[in-house]
Amino acid sequence: MVEGLKDSYSVVLSPKEHPSTEKEIKSVTEYLKPEYAYKLSTVSLEDFMDAMIQYLSEYYTLVYERFRRRYLEFRKVE
Repeated sequence: MVEGLKDSYSVVLSPKEHPSTEKEIKSVTEYLKPEYAYKLSTVSLEDFMDAMIQYLSEYYTLVYERFRRRYLEFRKVE
């Protein structure tokens, strides 16, 4: 409303297997008015990276591929 936008959305990016993301999103949306609950959603960081790599130019693709290798292609330590 302050910026005069017709509509807006909030998206939370987090790793696919983050243990508490879904619970945290639910804890926030339960306080939103029903007509605004759709404005908050989550997208996995992996899916976001894949989309950027698929649809952006090669210059940006290289940056996102490097990010994915460095931050998302790791193994869990047990």
